[in-house]
Amino acid sequence: MPLLDHSAERVASLQLAIKFHDGQWETNDPAGNQTSVLGTAVVFYRYLTGAVRIGLTLGSRVDQTTGRITGDPGGNTMKDTEKVQLTVTAEDAKGQVTAGPADLTFTSSDETVVTISTDGDGTMWAVAGNPGSAVITADWPDSPSGDLTGTLAVDVTAGDATSLVISAGDPVAQ
Repeated sequence: MPLLDHSAERVASLQLAIKFHDGQWETNDPAGNQTSVLGTAVVFYRYLTGAVRIGLTLGSRVDQTTGRITGDPGGNTMKDTEKVQLTVTAEDAKGQVTAGPADLTFTSSDETVVTISTDGDGTMWAVAGNPGSAVITADWPDSPSGDLTGTLAVDVTAGDATSLVISAGDPVAQ
């Protein structure tokens, strides 16, 4: 992973903090002034370089029983026999990908349509249930920018036919 140069954000944060505290200087407390300005600069810096938005995307669709990739196209639609890996990206104030969360909480707006499960290795899955629509929410409560959430709408459709049912109608005269 390449090192990111945040020197411009450091300078901007300090300049903004100085402007923010302008006129509030205590002439008899230079150390307190410095602490206040630097504390404010850190808050501005975290905003400029830390995640301010998280996005959710779905990975490849796999069969819930076999675990094999189904070959269905991407998008936010899945069959009721599929599950998909959830992927989260974090972006900074400039829209650049930044360090992401390790402590996310996922929820589904309708667990009869989509449930969230975790593998032993920590992989998060959206598992289809009944056909319908649901919204998956990821919550990162202790991000550098405060509580962040990301959402993803998912539609579940009926899977492929696996059996045929033949039924007789009402008898009629020949």
